Amino acid sequence: MEKKADFKTMKKSEIIRFIWDYFKWHIIIAIILIASVISLIRHFATYQEPVAEIVLMNCSMMDVQVDPDFTDFMEQHGYDIKKEKVAVDTGYYVDLDANTSANMYTLQALQTLLAAGGVDVVAGTEEIYMYMGEHYMAANLEDYLSAEMLEKYADDIVYITDPETKEKYPGGIQIANNWWMTKYKYYSDDCIIGISNGCQKQEAAMNLFMYILGED
Repeated sequence: MEKKADFKTMKKSEIIRFIWDYFKWHIIIAIILIASVISLIRHFATYQEPVAEIVLMNCSMMDVQVDPDFTDFMEQHGYDIKKEKVAVDTGYYVDLDANTSANMYTLQALQTLLAAGGVDVVAGTEEIYMYMGEHYMAANLEDYLSAEMLEKYADDIVYITDPETKEKYPGGIQIANNWWMTKYKYYSDDCIIGISNGCQKQEAAMNLFMYILGED
């Protein structure tokens, strides 16, 4: 028969020990449930829907000091800064000279993300951008930019070779001393920026692309 506790005759420490011994799993489960509920509430209360996402490949992550401030961009285009944000992903680094499983995994993960439409704007060093561009990464800028804009950046346009047709198309713009890249120290040298192939948020992607170019 289970022993019943006489709390009237027990010391406070004995009561605490008794409760823990007999109800510890109930207490642990209750704590986990409460923590989960609090976490969910906090998540939904603070969650911001990405209006656009930019992936910066092989950027100088060690030099990055602060998260980029997109307040002016958000306000200019009527986005709600409390509920929406621009997502910046600097987690993709690939050494094309090293044939490692880590490199292969990173490339496959990025290609999968791009194919799923999870990226809107892409940027990277020339070497990695050209490599990924030839693997269906970069969209044709003729589908996004006006003839006037293409003419304005004619000297800086980077042409990508389509893996299937072997035809070349404008897949990016090489930028040097760009105000945004320089401000946040993402690249120490020139980099190339373009629109992601498979981008599903064309308007937001174009807005962000033009903003970084300084044309917005």
